[in-house]
Amino acid sequence: MKKTHIYLINLGIFIVAAGLIFWGYQGFYNRLWSDDWCYDRDFKFLGIPKTIGLYFATGEETIRGWPLDRYAMTALSGIVYLPGVFGTQIFTAITIAIWFAVMYWSLSNLTKLNSMDVPKNILVLFSGLILYYTLYISPDRFQILYWRSGVIPYSYTLIFGLVLIGLITGQMLKKETSKLYAILAALAGLFGGGLSEIGSAFLLAGMTLLLLTAWLFKRQKREWAQRSFFIIQLAWISLFIAFAALILAPSNAARYTTMQEGPNNILLVPSWSIRSALFFITYSLKDLPLPHVVMFALFISLSMLTRATMQSQMEHKQAAWLIGLTVLVAFLLIVAIQAPTTYLYSAPPDPRGQSLSRFVMTVGIALISWALGSIFARLAPAKWTLVPALILLLGYGYTARAIRITFNDLPGFIHRAQVWDEREKEMRAAEMQGVKRMEVIMIDTHEIGTKDLMRSQDMNGKWVRSCPAGYYGMEAIKANGVK
Repeated sequence: MKKTHIYLINLGIFIVAAGLIFWGYQGFYNRLWSDDWCYDRDFKFLGIPKTIGLYFATGEETIRGWPLDRYAMTALSGIVYLPGVFGTQIFTAITIAIWFAVMYWSLSNLTKLNSMDVPKNILVLFSGLILYYTLYISPDRFQILYWRSGVIPYSYTLIFGLVLIGLITGQMLKKETSKLYAILAALAGLFGGGLSEIGSAFLLAGMTLLLLTAWLFKRQKREWAQRSFFIIQLAWISLFIAFAALILAPSNAARYTTMQEGPNNILLVPSWSIRSALFFITYSLKDLPLPHVVMFALFISLSMLTRATMQSQMEHKQAAWLIGLTVLVAFLLIVAIQAPTTYLYSAPPDPRGQSLSRFVMTVGIALISWALGSIFARLAPAKWTLVPALILLLGYGYTARAIRITFNDLPGFIHRAQVWDEREKEMRAAEMQGVKRMEVIMIDTHEIGTKDLMRSQDMNGKWVRSCPAGYYGMEAIKANGVK
């Protein structure tokens, strides 16, 4: 690769890294919101093991303000709880770092499987761009990146899905079955599938497609399928067990009885889910045309610039197959994401749930663009590399501008953290004095899509008696005014 191209790729890495690092830094101003209080109240008074045991709760214990069936979400939230508020502050940075690492690992394995000698710096940029744009145009960035009870069930579903891909593709590269990979795949399936109903359906659907593909190629004596079929089976079984555990949890009984309407007719779920998936895709392209155009341009240009460094290049037929397969798999996965809420509420997932669809769509755009770039690279003369280089620079300019725009959120984060810390001192002091009822300032959070302090109220006849009050050992906390 030419030195100018290396500098160009490294410039892209620097810009994307700056954006991701800033978002991680912004997380240090994060605090407890909404359901976080409910989890921490129970961790504080019951302990983490007993709180996870509420999965088996029945009767009035099931109405506590957070879903008791998501055993893995409770367990991971308990781990974050251990360092106190500091655990929540560093959680965003840790999440971004892990997310990037497992994505790079998975992509690296995939390129090796296809005998593609893609330079490491291009893989770094490719992974970084996928992560950056997934978060930048997320339907609800705050909830999947900063609100602990939103990060865990949705962002970590994607992280555990990538861990499974990394383990499975890693096994495909090995000549013998790795017991360690098999054990880790089983654990990742059980844990990742137990984070949320939407995430579990998504992961199970993806693993089902992979299992069927491996079975077909195993019959054709393909080595990669023969090497990995067992671990794929194990991952599928683990995900199925997790999905069944979420559905059959004893604590679900009360939640189902409080629904205003019963579940949708299951025969209508496929057609309604397809309709919701099509709406999400078309609405995304219409509502955010520029970011999608930039993504297509960046990944196509990146693909074209790698042609001089790759000994083996993708044939037109291979590229066409990759495009067609990506479109089909991405669409089926987005349909699967819509299914749980379509069945339970006759509606698509809320914005944070659609963050899974956003990730699938972004990865799909990256793969399709890469394939198109390989076609264009074969058709265009070698001297035309100046064109993709210029397009990359323009794309970097847009990305840098987007980072600058997100800086506007920082003052709000700082303000909310300062007010939260002041209020925390007041409530801790009141707790030490044995105060049972008190009034505090409510922090304005209407712009970030989550709640500050949940006040005592009735919901469907039953509701938690103020999680924040319970956390501080009080009977009630009344939030007055806004700051």
